Amino acid sequence: MSSRRTDVPESEFGEHSHPSKMTMLIADLRRRPRMVTSSVIVAVTAVTFTPHFRGHATFPWDFTGKESTSPAFVAALFEARTWSEWAPYQGSGMPLSVDGLRGLYFPVWWIFGFLGVGMTLKVVTIVQVAHVALGAIGVSALSRSSGLLWRWATLAGVAYVFFGGFHGGASHAVIVRGLAYLPWLLWSVSLAAPDFRRGRLLAVPLLAWLIASGAYPGCWLPARSSPRCMSSPPPSPRRIGRGTSWHRSCSTA
Repeated sequence: MSSRRTDVPESEFGEHSHPSKMTMLIADLRRRPRMVTSSVIVAVTAVTFTPHFRGHATFPWDFTGKESTSPAFVAALFEARTWSEWAPYQGSGMPLSVDGLRGLYFPVWWIFGFLGVGMTLKVVTIVQVAHVALGAIGVSALSRSSGLLWRWATLAGVAYVFFGGFHGGASHAVIVRGLAYLPWLLWSVSLAAPDFRRGRLLAVPLLAWLIASGAYPGCWLPARSSPRCMSSPPPSPRRIGRGTSWHRSCSTA
């Protein structure tokens, strides 16, 4: 009585016994949704603002005034390891501490100063574009906290790159920064989110500092009401259909 041969070499099964490199790559990307989402948003932002990255364009009107000269002065203070609340080169001299929109206490300008990075118009422009990407990634994180799948959260983040506040208000850097930080603030206080971790609350003081020192004061109104807005539990992801996910991702953005 003959028995079936079971010790057949793997080569006899052909190439289909091993996953292809593309299959392995897709499987690896599925295990890293945060990296994929962030990469997609950064790529879309870079393509949208390509002239700004190359130094061929900047933002109009108020952006080329105090919005771009104040960061250079504040960064220069920290580069020289000194401190002054009086700017003699702006408006025949002005006290920066009186005008909260000038960013004297904005830590981002401090970091650039300590690193010795010159705050040219091109650098300030790139910083604003980076805030657009930061805000879009924050919307994706907030969407995930609302129960959306990663693909819909990514769509919400990409939509936020084209948000009218970034483009219609591009001349006001303080407004753009506020719109970039608010999604992260909402994410950090999403107490009813299924994936909420108490460690997120550690980001609240930093975000409050960034908004208070570098964003438009009007951003404090939604910031103060954010805990109540995010206290109700989101619907279960199992109850979210494809059409509903589409509407929720767009409405979140």
